Amino acid sequence: SRECPTCCNLYDSKKHRIRILSCGHSQCTNCMQAQFCNRQITCPSCRSIHICTDVNSIPVCYVAETLFDEIDAQPPPLTPNLYKGICEEHTTYKLFWCITHKQWMCTHCSVINHPIGECNIIPIIKEFENRKNLIKSNINEKLKQLDCAQSEL
Repeated sequence: SRECPTCCNLYDSKKHRIRILSCGHSQCTNCMQAQFCNRQITCPSCRSIHICTDVNSIPVCYVAETLFDEIDAQPPPLTPNLYKGICEEHTTYKLFWCITHKQWMCTHCSVINHPIGECNIIPIIKEFENRKNLIKSNINEKLKQLDCAQSEL
């Protein structure tokens, strides 16, 4: 989960930083600090007691932080002009992707320079969908790695 189980705030890199207890459960720094007493913290999930010198001695889950930062990173708006440019020869948007030559092109170039049968051409929306699916796959792989890291803790 992207939220602290105690305060329900989203984890961040400041006071709601995700920290992992030795039992494998997580909680934000702020909540751990609030319940830190007599050099110990009680896990809110399994109620196990953890001895520590202070809250900052409990490890930060950097893998989760990095993953959350990547998910939260918002790319600039997707527009052909911004991302794929304008064809210098025909002064029209590059709205097609040639899989064969790995290049963006306009409608005119797709007909003139990339003939059917020689090139595999797809529309921009299909290429964006392919790239989106690849990113989703990468995120799912990172989530699996995070699950493995958490189970090892």
